[in-house]
Amino acid sequence: MKISIIHVLTLLVSIGSILNVSAQTTTFDYMNSNVGSQKTISWNTSSFGSGFGHRLISSDPGGATTLNLQARHNSATWKDAIVINSLGYVGFGVSPTTNPFHLLSIAGQRSRFQYGNTTLDLVDYSSSIEGFSNSSGLFINGKDGLIMTGQGYNLKFVTNESGPYIERMRISKNGNIGIGTVSPTEKLSVNGKIKAHEINITTSDWADYVFKTNYELMPLSEVEAFINKNGHLPNVPKEKEVLEHGVNLLEMNKKLLEKVEELTLYVIELQKNNNELKSRIELLENKN
Repeated sequence: MKISIIHVLTLLVSIGSILNVSAQTTTFDYMNSNVGSQKTISWNTSSFGSGFGHRLISSDPGGATTLNLQARHNSATWKDAIVINSLGYVGFGVSPTTNPFHLLSIAGQRSRFQYGNTTLDLVDYSSSIEGFSNSSGLFINGKDGLIMTGQGYNLKFVTNESGPYIERMRISKNGNIGIGTVSPTEKLSVNGKIKAHEINITTSDWADYVFKTNYELMPLSEVEAFINKNGHLPNVPKEKEVLEHGVNLLEMNKKLLEKVEELTLYVIELQKNNNELKSRIELLENKN
């Protein structure tokens, strides 16, 4: 099989460049060139020796023809730097097979894209470099990182433990975040258990209104009647509502505190009544 670069040479000639080739030692199928122009392609012998250099090869390995730009550095082995096949696929450091764009980087090194002072690296940490082992990902430097979707689309996070790929988390187009659910109805919807070291919930009011002088404390007799009729405390959701709609932790904590503070007032009132009864008993005992 002849080694040919006619495809590249023909392209250069067709756009108006004049090719000047001297001391030709490589066999070509076709060559069109005009000698004397300053527009040339030069293939110079490396001053470092035979183990260095570049070459351009068009070949037919089967399935698709390829155009290989190869290089070697202090080695007898040529390595593909850029490969373009007849399907239009491009490979950097690797011959493209099934991917239109394929970039190969050595493990532990980065493949970098740069725009101005901002760089986007494809990183692979095979050891504990930077505290991450056996990890790959994106590293953005120079500006804040940004991940976004087109208008009207969700952002999905998918993993595969051992079988099929499963969506684990999504950020919906309306801003709601779902973990373990694909239809989050709140800013954060979690289908599963949550473990946290600390949760701080803010609110605009609290249950201390119970201790204000204008608060109407329900008499215990009315509380008893309400419980007998409804099966739950006043101002507390019943079981059916909780099972259907869940519990608002902030509101429930406020209601529970309300009941604790009401109980405190009841106990204080009972203590006053108890003290009054003791005083009366002591009075009667002293008279006798």
